[in-house]
Amino acid sequence: MITGLLARRHALVACSISAYVVFVFVGLARVEVPGLGIGHLLYVPIVLLALAAGPVWGALAGVTGSGVYLLGASLNPHFALDAKLLSTATIIRFAVFTGIGWLVGSAAGHNRELMRRLKEHAERDFLTDLLNTRAFESELTTRIAGERRFALVLADVDDLKLVNDSEGHAAGNDYLRRLASVLREETAPDDTVARMVCGVPRRGCRPARALPRRGQAAVLGKFAGTGRRLRSVS
Repeated sequence: MITGLLARRHALVACSISAYVVFVFVGLARVEVPGLGIGHLLYVPIVLLALAAGPVWGALAGVTGSGVYLLGASLNPHFALDAKLLSTATIIRFAVFTGIGWLVGSAAGHNRELMRRLKEHAERDFLTDLLNTRAFESELTTRIAGERRFALVLADVDDLKLVNDSEGHAAGNDYLRRLASVLREETAPDDTVARMVCGVPRRGCRPARALPRRGQAAVLGKFAGTGRRLRSVS
């Protein structure tokens, strides 16, 4: 349903931009006079497409805008498109339209990448790089609202405070990072792993019960000889 709504929304936006360009084209061909500036309205679809699709599509929109302007002006009786106008003004307009599309698209793409990184950092635990509590609660809410059954697995580390007190917090932090690495290795790609909390899709009672045993065995294998283990899994 959501996919269908998004598809209809994209189609509506595309139709709206196309209708706008046609409207500007008619204005260029019938209404424009030297100095009026109807052609400046072509910046709107160029910028919108660059913001939505990136620099390449923005530059292509600039090229298209230059062609629309030239074609509309060529049909306008108020313009005398001599060789000088075609060789100078058209080249300048082409460079400006294309450059604006590329620059706006590049800036928008850079901004999207920064926002993605900020969102990723905001949802990650700085120590283990697992999802933090806020991201886990959001994922859990989504799974509860969904129709699929899932299992919630809770794990605790035995005597972590003693490790911090005897070996230092650096050793305890390193242990947590290695434990997080094991949890990521032992869970499926569609599982959600947060710091000391795992939410996984339920694939039947037996796999759901087997996951804690498999995870505990993996941790014991990775940390054999350390004397530390998962204290409880439920």
